[in-house]
Amino acid sequence: MTVPVPVYLPAAGSEGTPALQEVEPANGQGAKRQFLSQARSDDYLASPLRAPISPWEVKAGSIISAAMITAINSDLPGEVIAQVTRPVYDHVTGRTLLIPQGSRLIGVYDSQVAYGQQRALVAWTRLIMPDGHSINLGSMTGADLSGASGLQDQVDGHFGQLARGIMLSTVFSAGVASAQDASNRSSGQMVINSAASGAASSAQQVGQQITQRDLNRQPTLKIRAGAPLTVLVNKDMVLEPYR
Repeated sequence: MTVPVPVYLPAAGSEGTPALQEVEPANGQGAKRQFLSQARSDDYLASPLRAPISPWEVKAGSIISAAMITAINSDLPGEVIAQVTRPVYDHVTGRTLLIPQGSRLIGVYDSQVAYGQQRALVAWTRLIMPDGHSINLGSMTGADLSGASGLQDQVDGHFGQLARGIMLSTVFSAGVASAQDASNRSSGQMVINSAASGAASSAQQVGQQITQRDLNRQPTLKIRAGAPLTVLVNKDMVLEPYR
């Protein structure tokens, strides 16, 4: 068994200075070491302890429970609406109602879906109270009931269209093979055989293009109306008692 040996190469801009290169860059060990080095910080925080600026605050780290009113289909970008299902109280005492049940959440979702992705990325931008008061949320992350980022419901991989494209490409390929076989068996009628081979080859290329297009199509993520969700508060919200 051969043991991989680290390879030392001169670093850019230096002479004779060895730099450790990864034997298998796909492991991402260099990026992991960089993450650990960036995660280290000074012993003291730059910001001192700060008192709340209002007795009616929803502090960062709070959770707003809600349910989808509109559905999500990731084929096209768009906006989404949800409704708060559980009242939210002030952070200090937990007795003053700040966000009532029935408030509306306005947000947007990301329609760019990578291969194998199963969760829709949602960012909530505005909160509207039943009495008309509203607040800009910036871009707060939408999560499921466990707190995991994104929402998951249905995933359409379009495998039916892909299967039809593969079947069509197979039929065209069979036509090419048949035309070539007929051309090899017959020495006469060269014009007819050449035309048949050319048509079959063009049909095969069309079938391959259709299959490639179906392979490149991103999956469609669907979140149905009524799906439960949570909004992770990432900034302190200064509100007022709801009456």
